Amino acid sequence: MKISSLGWVLVLIFISITIVSSAPAPKPPKPKPAPAPTPPKPKPTPAPTPPKPKPKPAPTPPKPKPAPAPTPPKPKPAPAPTPPKPKPKPAPTPPNPKPTPAPTPPKPKPAPAPAPTPAPKPKPAPKPAPGGEVEDETEFSYETKGNKGPAKWGTLDAEWKMCGIGKMQSPIDLRDKNVVVSNKFGLLRSQYLPSNTTIKNRGHDIMLKFKGGNKGIGVTIRGTRYQLQQLHWHSPSEHTINGKRFALEEHLVHESKDKRYAVVAFLYNLGASDPFLFSLEKQLKKITDTHASEEHVGIIDPKKLSFE
Repeated sequence: MKISSLGWVLVLIFISITIVSSAPAPKPPKPKPAPAPTPPKPKPTPAPTPPKPKPKPAPTPPKPKPAPAPTPPKPKPAPAPTPPKPKPKPAPTPPNPKPTPAPTPPKPKPAPAPAPTPAPKPKPAPKPAPGGEVEDETEFSYETKGNKGPAKWGTLDAEWKMCGIGKMQSPIDLRDKNVVVSNKFGLLRSQYLPSNTTIKNRGHDIMLKFKGGNKGIGVTIRGTRYQLQQLHWHSPSEHTINGKRFALEEHLVHESKDKRYAVVAFLYNLGASDPFLFSLEKQLKKITDTHASEEHVGIIDPKKLSFE
């Protein structure tokens, strides 16, 4: 019978098991008693060496301080000897003067009384013109280059100082950028009637005044009536528009019953003759060269000045 390789392996395993199981178990060795540990011998500790004492330096004796020299006492000043007071000598008795008779003053001659100096005659105050203006004011003008022009008005008279320091005083430069359109005033309408007039050269302008005011209603502004009192022209214009000054300016001066004023202004350019001024040519020529001269004009119809 043949035994395969597997069988040989199994046989070998079996034999090995049998041999192992039949062998006697070894006896454990008896433990030897451990020797007791030998304690270490203590080493002798060396005795500490005491430090050698350092020799102390000999103390330095203190230096003796020099004694201050004694201050000699200040000698007291000997008091100055008081001089003996001189005895006052008795004043000599003056001899009694003999009275001298006072001289008789000469009688003064009466001085002739000085002739009295006549007091200067006061200048008559300018008469107010209709419409609250001054009737005769030759001290100022509308010429911009002169010494009496608008730039000098505030210095010409103490009563006119506001013309120099006021912020809203004449002359006024009307500029487009400052214009505010308002409809609350309504249309400016006029109603004049023919009235008797005179014309006068006031030096700074030409005035046409109505005797007792124009008979018409005048102009009505927000329910208040203003009666036309006078109108006048001056050259060049008082006011300007966007910096431009015009050749002539006309003012129509109106006054209400409660003494308020409304002035309507016209500005003139050089050009064709104005019909209203042309109708006054005869009277204008008579008063042109004579200051304060006045001419009767007669009946004038202000409707020719209509501005509606």
